[in-house]
This record gives sequence, C-alpha cells and structure tokens, in this order.
Amino acid sequence: MSEENQEAQETQETSWKDSLPEDLREHSVLAPIQDVDNLAKAYVNASTMIGKDKIPIPGKHSTPEDWDDVYNRLGRPESGEAYDLTAGENTDADMMGWFRNTAHEAGLNNSQAQKLVNAYNDLLVQNIEEQPDLEKIRADVQADLQKEYGNAYEDRLTLAKSISSEFGTDQLTEVKLADGTLLGDNPMFIKAMVAAGEYIRDRISEDKFEGIDKADTSLTPDEARAKLTEIEAPDGPLWDRKHPAHDEYVRNRNRIYEEIYPAE
Repeated sequence: MSEENQEAQETQETSWKDSLPEDLREHSVLAPIQDVDNLAKAYVNASTMIGKDKIPIPGKHSTPEDWDDVYNRLGRPESGEAYDLTAGENTDADMMGWFRNTAHEAGLNNSQAQKLVNAYNDLLVQNIEEQPDLEKIRADVQADLQKEYGNAYEDRLTLAKSISSEFGTDQLTEVKLADGTLLGDNPMFIKAMVAAGEYIRDRISEDKFEGIDKADTSLTPDEARAKLTEIEAPDGPLWDRKHPAHDEYVRNRNRIYEEIYPAE
C-alpha cells in the first residue's frame, strides 16, 4: 500500500472529534461539523455576532413594559404623533389620528404602519368599486314602475309614500339589503305599499289617510285595458245610442283610449 493510500485510510477511520472529551464529542451542536475547516468557519461566524445588539423575547410572565422595550428597540416611534405616514389626498384627520395611536399601541414601527395604511386604502377602493350604483338602480326601478303604472304612476307612488308614512314604515325604506340597495328602492316593497293603498282607497272608504285621493281616476295600463273590455262588452250601453249611460260610456272609452294610446 502506498503512503498516500495509507494516509487516506487513516483519515477515514479517524475523526477530529475523537480527540475531544466524550461529552463534547457527542454534543448535537457538533454533529453537522465534519472537519476542522468547518469548525473554524463556524467559530468565525459566531465570533462576528459577538457584540451585536440582541433583543431578548419576553416570556409568558412578561409585563407590558417589557414589550414596550422590545417595540421601541425595533423602531417604534416615541408617540403616535411621531409616525410619518402617507395616506393620499382628502384623508380624514381624525381617522389618521386614530390609526397612528392604534399603530403605536400595537408596537408597529413606521414601515409596518405605512404598509397597513396602504392595505387599508386598497381595501376601501375595492369596497367602493363593489358598491352598487344606487342612482342607476333607482332610475331603472322608476322606469319599470312608470312602464307598469303608466299615467297612474304619480298617483300610485304617492299612494305608496302615504301608506309608508301612515303606518310608520318610513324608517324601513332606509334599511340596507344584502346587495347594498335600500328597501325603499326595492320594487317589490313599493308595489306592496301601492297594493295596501289601493285596498284602503277602494274598500275602506270610511278611513281617510293623507295622500290617498278617492277621487283619483288614474288607471294603470292593465286596469285601463280591463276597463275598456268592460265598457266595450257586447250589448252594453256603448252600443245603444238610446241608453241613458251611452254618452258617459263613450267619454270613458275615449279617455281610456287616450291613456292606452297617447298621442305622440
């Protein structure tokens, strides 16, 4: 066996740890260190850490003052007012004051607080973008109701408002629904109020409510067509010139024709 091979074999059979006391030789800290070179590097790295400022983490029995010391050493400003934060234009001063004080209580440094401000602003923008366009919704509902009620639209809308006011449901109109719209803009709610008003006006004549005009003769398109069918019934007064109600039937038919087929 050559001299080089013999040295290599001896190196494989022995370890630099063999010369250490047994308690050190088996220590887990030395397990990953395979030779003296690695040991020297580990020692140099550890030496460079000596003297660096270290922050002990408070334990479970620590006091608020202990954590205050940690937060301060990590860069927390002296007070909430000392934060230098940017939140964009038209920022609410009271809101920013609350945010600065809260960030200070939470132990945030200026960089951390700024990141939260940015995240909060992004959330606000997202929420605004997701909000329903209430003006467009109201316009669409109004257009649908005008189409349904025709010439009777103003009357029926007044009727709905009168019922809401009479029975103390005004506040209900401001209730926000799950989709972000208001109950008062919901067509089903408006139609329910209209139906209640029509019932009171048509069947409970002895009750008088402000805004409910029993003399109103406005008809919805469906009501107008139903009334026209009634007026034009075969063998009715409309077709008998000698009938005492003939002229009235003619006038009513003409009026209803004007409601159903208004002149352009």
